[in-house]
Amino acid sequence: MRLFWSTCPKCLKAFVVEWALRHAGRQLICPYCGNRYLPDESAAIDDRYAE
Repeated sequence: MRLFWSTCPKCLKAFVVEWALRHAGRQLICPYCGNRYLPDESAAIDDRYAE
């Protein structure tokens, strides 16, 4: 399964997200602060492919 790291733009904590949500147009929910945002609004994204 491919994953990516998203950093919440509100609390700046990073968490792992399933790759299928990367370009799905759906909001992510930060597990730390509950902020909802689109992946493109992330403070940082690490979507390098790793095996």
